[in-house]
Amino acid sequence: WKLDPVIMQQLNQKYGPVNWDDPNTNFPLDWRNADSHAIYWAVKGLETVLEDAYSTEEAHTDRVINHSLQSLFRRGKTFIYTIPAGSVTDSSSTPTKSAMKTIFFRPDLRMFESYNKSTLKILEKYRTGKKKTRFQGMQNGHRNMLKNAAFSFYQAGLIRQAQRIYGQLKQLYPRPEFDVPLVVFAKNRLRYELQSLDITSARELIQMMLRESYFRFAVRDDDEAANREKLAQGIYDYYQSEFAIDAEETERV
Repeated sequence: WKLDPVIMQQLNQKYGPVNWDDPNTNFPLDWRNADSHAIYWAVKGLETVLEDAYSTEEAHTDRVINHSLQSLFRRGKTFIYTIPAGSVTDSSSTPTKSAMKTIFFRPDLRMFESYNKSTLKILEKYRTGKKKTRFQGMQNGHRNMLKNAAFSFYQAGLIRQAQRIYGQLKQLYPRPEFDVPLVVFAKNRLRYELQSLDITSARELIQMMLRESYFRFAVRDDDEAANREKLAQGIYDYYQSEFAIDAEETERV
């Protein structure tokens, strides 16, 4: 509504999810997602603030684009599932009289390249600016996103892409924690995220991963389903090796 189709097509080509079979092309943005609309209006806003280059308003608007691309990476894949009438019950256990539609949002790793290219351009734009803290804050956000992306691609079994992202992370933001192979980085990251969980939380996390795996199978996203099942197994194995769980507790897990 009130969107210019010409601008929409330009944004599809610039920010759309990358076609992994042909990395030089992009699929269209999903305009059912609010973050795609946020990008549209942020770009329109930049046309106004550019009259006052490098203003606070311009920096905020650039952040809107970046944060929206991050959000599409984390939850940009949309599934709309129709539930037939009478097949589910509401909170009072009364069968529904009409069909329902349920919307699910899941990560879309194809959005990473669009995010990364946009961020690198924005970082270059503000590199020589007067406000060093602004630039440093943007760098911190980019570093954290690279860490998350490398781990996410590794979990998804996309090792080549994960290795490339990890290489960029090491080059742009050298730190001792990155002076290890990718597989060690991923294991350290998983261990860090799990070490604060008790056995009850671990059990719930495994169950959540398995439910997510079954959901992915149901919507024919087989690769992601297999990856979630593999991750659930990895969490289970971690607790088996780190915490000598007895046989009774193993059965409960």
